[in-house]
Amino acid sequence: MKLMDLYTRVVETTGLDVITLDSLNTAVANCMADLTSRGYRTFAEKHLEDFLDKEEKNDEEIENIYNEVRELWCTGRREEAEKLCREGIDRFPNAYNLMEELAWNLSYSNKREDREESILFFERIRANVNDECSRNFALGALVEMYMKTGQPEKAKEMAESAPPSPIYTIDQCRLMTLRGAD
Repeated sequence: MKLMDLYTRVVETTGLDVITLDSLNTAVANCMADLTSRGYRTFAEKHLEDFLDKEEKNDEEIENIYNEVRELWCTGRREEAEKLCREGIDRFPNAYNLMEELAWNLSYSNKREDREESILFFERIRANVNDECSRNFALGALVEMYMKTGQPEKAKEMAESAPPSPIYTIDQCRLMTLRGAD
């Protein structure tokens, strides 16, 4: 496989274009360019291909865990679902779909510590995910969680920090309502 084909595969696998490559992909691309310029093209191609294969396998495994977690939640097996979700996050710390799933389900708990943990997950999602829909969802959930944990000032601050979004969601409705609250 040629280096350009591999680079194209990186772009297709991540769903990002050249302009929006995150720091990891930029670092990988820079490393590959450096190795290639020093005459290690075959070495670079082989290791990039291995990296991409591993990422694809990880994505498949994360998706399998996510689907199993959803099935457990839907069948009322909350403890099993939470345990599996936590194990998945421990194994794949950047599996934001698992993190979002756990945070969302913790937010329904009546325990303050669960809601506070939910806040930590939603803040991490908001800080690290590039997808606008996920970030808006996390922001709306944070507003709600701050209200549920008795932090209305923090909720209002969050709502006021929300950027205008072309995606009009229930979360945006909540944010607009809170913005109007005194």
